[in-house]
Amino acid sequence: MSARDVIVPVAPGITAAVGLLKTDLQYEYTKAGLVELTKATDEELARVNAAVQALRDQVVAELDSDDIPRHEQQLSVIAECRYQGQGFELRAEMPAAELTQSNKHEITDSFHAAHKRDYGYAYPEAEVELITVRVIGSAAVRRIEIPKIAPTDGSSIDRALMFVRVTTFDDGRTLDTPRYDRTKLFAGDKVPGPAILVQHNSTTLVPPGYVAETLDYGNTRIRTLGE
Repeated sequence: MSARDVIVPVAPGITAAVGLLKTDLQYEYTKAGLVELTKATDEELARVNAAVQALRDQVVAELDSDDIPRHEQQLSVIAECRYQGQGFELRAEMPAAELTQSNKHEITDSFHAAHKRDYGYAYPEAEVELITVRVIGSAAVRRIEIPKIAPTDGSSIDRALMFVRVTTFDDGRTLDTPRYDRTKLFAGDKVPGPAILVQHNSTTLVPPGYVAETLDYGNTRIRTLGE
C-alpha cells in the first residue's frame, strides 16, 4: 500500500477478540406491542408495565448467570415510538416508575424532543404510538492492562533472529530476508527492512527501505528510512 508510517499492535491477528474483551457486557431484550399513548387505557398501560418487568427479569437473569453482582448491574428501559402512520421509530425515555395515566406524557415529550433533534421538527399534537419496549442491561468489565516490555539492553537484535530466507517483493526484487521472533525484541530495538516479524497470531512485513521500531508497550512502528 506504500504507507509511509504504520503502527502494528501487539497482537494484530486477534484485534477483534481483544476489542470484545475490552467491551462492556450488555444484554438487550425487546417486546413489541402497539399502544396509542394518548388513548391508552389502564389495561394497556398495565400490559406495558408487565412487559417491562418481564424483560427486566430476563436481563437480570442473564447478568446473574455471568456472576455480575446486583449492585454492578445497570438497567435502562427504552420506549421505541413513532407518530401514527410513520414507518420508523425513535427511542424515547420511559418513566422511572411504573407507567400511569399521569406520567405517560414523559414518553411522548421525550419522543417529540428526539424527533425535533433528529429531523428539525415535531408534531406535539399528533398521536404517538409505542411500538416496542426495550430493556438494556450492562456491566462494566475489568479493563485489560497491557504491561510495558523490557527496554533494549544494547545487545544485537540477532537475539531474536530465527532464520534467513530469500523473499520476492512486489517490485520484483528477490532479497535475503531475515525472520525475527517479535516476542524477543525489546523496546527501542530497530529492525531494518527487508525483514519479517513472526509471532503466534500474525506475521508483519518490514519492506526494503523501511525500519521497524519496537515501542514501550510492544507495539511496532514501521516507517520509511529517514522519517
